[in-house]
Amino acid sequence: MRLVTMPLMRALAFVVVLIVVSVVTVAVPSTQSSAFDGVFTDATMRVDYVHSGGLGQEIVALERVVSDGPWPGSRMRLVDDLNLGKYLF
Repeated sequence: MRLVTMPLMRALAFVVVLIVVSVVTVAVPSTQSSAFDGVFTDATMRVDYVHSGGLGQEIVALERVVSDGPWPGSRMRLVDDLNLGKYLF
């Protein structure tokens, strides 16, 4: 009987640990996401690139990287969880 209960106890312990780890990892980023100034600067970066190609060929070329002024978005809601719009941003 002990051979049957030991793997069951290990599986149960694994599930409990997995649940605790997943709850902690989900809760931690939401509390840290409001610290905009600690993670980001107050600026935006634009990357201009060319994406072209033809039959059997695809080319992606970097054109330029530009500092594009101050950050216009929210500093409290860094992750968009509203899912509004066609492109979700």
